[in-house]
Amino acid sequence: MEVNYQDVISLNIKSQFSLEEANQLVKVVLKITKKHQEDLSQLMHLLEVEKSHSKKSLLRSECEKVVSRWNQKIEKLGGRPSGIWFADFDFGRGYFCWKYPETKISHWHKYSEGFSKRKLLEKNFDVTLPEAIR
Repeated sequence: MEVNYQDVISLNIKSQFSLEEANQLVKVVLKITKKHQEDLSQLMHLLEVEKSHSKKSLLRSECEKVVSRWNQKIEKLGGRPSGIWFADFDFGRGYFCWKYPETKISHWHKYSEGFSKRKLLEKNFDVTLPEAIR
């Protein structure tokens, strides 16, 4: 999976993305998410086996920090975190939506809808047409 980081740097200043641009970002988001998901998994395992309430409290705090760092990284790339390991990318008439471990954008939803209402992208999806927001 080859990522041109110069393209990513130029993308992160955008507030809206084409499908191609969002898919370029997904390559980076996938790597970031994999690392954070693994970190969270390890912490959750430790939390399950820990007996001490004070250590459990520290582990919960660390879990929250992992998710918070992930959210911040997604936002810096121009995405909109919409849940744990879910991200939206604005295309001007709605959001392309992604969830871990998807390798490309395959769904979208209206601004007024959430992830649960996401729709499969049609083969010739055109974000400029009115039917894109129906």
